[in-house]
Amino acid sequence: MNLIKIIKMIIVISIISITFCSLFLINQSKTIFGESQIDPIQKYEPSSSPKRGLGMWLTSGYNLQPKPRYFVTLGNTVKIKADTVRGILEKAADPFAYPRYSWYKSNDGIVWSRVSSRPATRPTLKVQADTIGKSWYQLSTDYIGVFPFSDLYSNVAELNTTHATIPATSLNVRTDENYLFNINNDLATSSAYAFADLEPADSTESNNVNWDTSDHSLATIDENGLITANTKGRSGIVEIIGFIKRSNESDIIDFKKIRIGGGLDDQTVYAGQSATFELQSDYGESRDVSSNISVVWYQKNPSGKDKIVKKETNPENSISFTKDTSSTKENGSQYYATITVTNNNKTKSFTTNTATLNVLPSNIPNVNITSELENSTFQDKLNSTTELNNVASKDNIIYSFNLNNDSGKLIHNSSLVLPLYVQTDINSIEIDNKKIDPKDYSLIDSSNHQKELTININDLPSLTSKKIKIFTTVKEITDGYSFSNNVHYIGYDDEQNKYKNDGSNFKINYINGKLSASFNDITFQSIHIFDHDKLKYRHNNSEMIIFNDQRRIKKPLKIYLEQDHPFIHESHILNVDMRFYQYGSFLNTLNNKILIIESKIDEKLNSLKWNHDEGLLLYVNNSNHIAGNYSSKLNWYIEDSL
Repeated sequence: MNLIKIIKMIIVISIISITFCSLFLINQSKTIFGESQIDPIQKYEPSSSPKRGLGMWLTSGYNLQPKPRYFVTLGNTVKIKADTVRGILEKAADPFAYPRYSWYKSNDGIVWSRVSSRPATRPTLKVQADTIGKSWYQLSTDYIGVFPFSDLYSNVAELNTTHATIPATSLNVRTDENYLFNINNDLATSSAYAFADLEPADSTESNNVNWDTSDHSLATIDENGLITANTKGRSGIVEIIGFIKRSNESDIIDFKKIRIGGGLDDQTVYAGQSATFELQSDYGESRDVSSNISVVWYQKNPSGKDKIVKKETNPENSISFTKDTSSTKENGSQYYATITVTNNNKTKSFTTNTATLNVLPSNIPNVNITSELENSTFQDKLNSTTELNNVASKDNIIYSFNLNNDSGKLIHNSSLVLPLYVQTDINSIEIDNKKIDPKDYSLIDSSNHQKELTININDLPSLTSKKIKIFTTVKEITDGYSFSNNVHYIGYDDEQNKYKNDGSNFKINYINGKLSASFNDITFQSIHIFDHDKLKYRHNNSEMIIFNDQRRIKKPLKIYLEQDHPFIHESHILNVDMRFYQYGSFLNTLNNKILIIESKIDEKLNSLKWNHDEGLLLYVNNSNHIAGNYSSKLNWYIEDSL
């Protein structure tokens, strides 16, 4: 390809305006007032609360703190309860470390001493109240193992001993978890604590609270209020019962319902609705140490390998999988999730129970449309089921649609309306693999770039489906064009109410399969009579060549230029050299074929634009110049790169 352009020289004066802006920074002062504080009564600074996430403990700490205040009658015994948990990463580092408990006591809030000279093996402390007044208790827990771990310190408990017995008039049961896993795995929380808040708050009967559950096959509870879920996969709702027995009066009783399960609940939706499976758990505070957690969701396949439907790493909110649109054909499908925690090349994981999706027929008309495009002539690597790229003349395009009536309604006199690019020919149409008569569809022009195909579907009974395939051929494409639209389904119910639903958007990107180029004139700065040995720059730096590259197969190309003859005005030759500058060096262009661009395979040619001091520049030699308008001619060559 040999393309010729004229280079002209003109005088151009450019005015550059510069706008200055000022930035003002305003510093604001702030006064911070402090106030004196009374030191709290404690032997040690209490440890931070453990962090929860995904139904598991992420850091170590006290999951059961002593109550701030206990009240007891002189001579009676009271239990001060506390307990610790270990974070999953700490437990993974040393799974066999065991705890030792040391209680400390102070009678004046200043001097502290150990309750026992030897550490205890259980965290609950029984105190015999033998002195009227106040005393304080704090628990220290350390774990003994291969590695040293930081000691954990509880909140301080205040014990108030009185002469009089203060009976409870009511109690309120609460728990620190509302959901427990029935999975025997360190990562899944299967235990929690129950608490009984007495009224009045200074009742001395806290030690008289008894515990039970409504179903021991789901969960049990011990005398300290520790609830333990079953690990046999039994799920359901269980009542946590707290009560104080009275000999001559009615017992004081309250209960709290919690759930026991494998992490996921079955979901029931109407056809066309979305369904969300969410990991059930009390998530606690922010999961600021969860950067090593990944979740994979699966759909069970009874006859083969289970299908991965979602992956996520470091989930920020709830752990869930949402199926956007449900069909009655998916009724009974099952899903589950696997949660994996990795730290220092150590990995632990657990798998939830399998939850079932129940899809009920909708009580209103509901036809779900799934779409798929295919170019059976050319497979572009960027194609998808809803978008085709680099579609050219004579390509065979297949449109496939599935219509699923997920409702309990019969749809009458229905049709499928498909907008098509105007350069489209219909070869044949099939419904449920049977070719239909041309009289059962129509094709009309609706705009300059679009025609409309209407196919008679007739009746679509409840809970049935139909498959439609449309075989087409692309006519001549003269220029690139992107065509986007979607299919429409239209019908009527038994009451002759019109029903309409749209399928997902699709897009076809058409090309003409050619490479074309347009070349702009080049003008240089004017030469004055005394200009010698200096460069003259181009008047503007717009694109030199504008390519329209619609090739489907992009072979490598080389672009050359050559100056055909010197700059001439009438019979005079201008004593200048036009040079091609690149990377700090230059080549003269007169009668010299210079490589300007070299493309790679599959690379699209983009428009050619040079920086101000690169590309074609004019060097003025040392001689007298005769005034005039000088011009020359450039030859451009586009050649295959072998």
